Amino acid sequence: MTDWYFILNPRAGSGKTMSEWEKAEKMLSAAGVSFTAVHTVRKGHAASLAAEAAASGYRRIVAVGGDGSVHDVLQGIASWCAENGVDSSSFTMGVIPIGSGNDWIKSLEVPHDLERWCG
Repeated sequence: MTDWYFILNPRAGSGKTMSEWEKAEKMLSAAGVSFTAVHTVRKGHAASLAAEAAASGYRRIVAVGGDGSVHDVLQGIASWCAENGVDSSSFTMGVIPIGSGNDWIKSLEVPHDLERWCG
């Protein structure tokens, strides 16, 4: 499957995820990117959504939120791969960092540039 699968944590970044996502969604659509977006509803939900996406054939999955969202999405992909004997290198995981701290992207020096990411 060539679509991107976005997993959004609407509570990340002190609630600013949805306003940032609206901008990203418009940029992605304008760029002709085919995608599906789902929202988490509880702690740890991103892991199960990522595993479900993997089981459905998605191989490009994006965490939209903070460090917890990134961790959960990665955990969901890795767990699904381990359970199903699939090499995790067949996956591309992206991050749109909208968390409060964003320690993960800071430690890896990932730029926080929504337009650059979506363009």
